[in-house]
Amino acid sequence: MFNAYYTTFGCPSWVFHSKYDVAPLPSDVYDLIKTNKIKIKNLNKIQFDIGNPATPIEHACVLLPRKVYEFLPKKYETLIEEFPEYFPEKFKINVLDASKYRYSDPMIKKIDYDQFFARVREIEAE
Repeated sequence: MFNAYYTTFGCPSWVFHSKYDVAPLPSDVYDLIKTNKIKIKNLNKIQFDIGNPATPIEHACVLLPRKVYEFLPKKYETLIEEFPEYFPEKFKINVLDASKYRYSDPMIKKIDYDQFFARVREIEAE
């Protein structure tokens, strides 16, 4: 529903993110609704929390790998020590198509955005 809303009306939420790596098939969503495993009476009335977009520094801190953190202001380098699980030096790659890395994902811990961004904002305020 998020994607349908986004392409039709615009961004329904700046803070929404799926806890899954792969989106469900439409047939799976249909089956869940049909069997009442998801209690939704009207798909057109799903509400999202709009939240606030990430600031440029929050966005950079969450996306950049540890090797390029040196390009950020020095005070943000502490995030690497505070959240080592998000900045591993070595990690496995989940390769969906062995011939193309573009279909691959790093196998690292999912980021707790609320906790991480809260810390980024604390550092920003210092």
